[in-house]
Amino acid sequence: MAVARWVTLLCMVAFIATGSAVAAHQQSCQGRPYSLPDAYNVVCSSTWQFEARCTGERDMWDSWSLPNQSEPFVRPWLDQPIIIVGYELTRIRRPAFWLRRAWDYLRGKPQDVDQSWFMIGSAMQPDPMLYLAPGENHVRQMLPTGLGDPWPAKKDANHAKYADMLDLHGICFGGGSISIFLTLYYVPETDLDGISRQSGR
Repeated sequence: MAVARWVTLLCMVAFIATGSAVAAHQQSCQGRPYSLPDAYNVVCSSTWQFEARCTGERDMWDSWSLPNQSEPFVRPWLDQPIIIVGYELTRIRRPAFWLRRAWDYLRGKPQDVDQSWFMIGSAMQPDPMLYLAPGENHVRQMLPTGLGDPWPAKKDANHAKYADMLDLHGICFGGGSISIFLTLYYVPETDLDGISRQSGR
């Protein structure tokens, strides 16, 4: 009987330990709640489309147009602080008319595939954050576990002209138009605080 009681007790302890290891915590992405095991965290994302013409004349950092925006920058946009955990750039190139490209080639002007480059710069964390090198069309950087770049809530951000913002540097050649899609991967800071409290980390 004593052995049976010890076996029962050990089973109960194992059950409790297992249950606490997979205990759920609450997270949300843009208002949608999720219930996840403590071993997992939801990662949210938002994407912006930068558009411009490839003149090859100068750094394009202040020449971009973004849909539904009056300035060419990305600023804190949420009502809560967040931790950026990843950056992604995707380039979509629409070349100029073939006659323009041939004329530029004959004049020895740089061609897009040879010289174009882009870089994310941040006024909130040390600049730069991510490069799209000549010849590349896609690059993504996810920060190691436990690391991230803090962004304030929209109401707490510094709204001075070049403060608390992210910009896209670079230059492209050969005429035509270009679109750069920037995706930010993030976790709401309040969710991270809740996870730390609930999981004991």
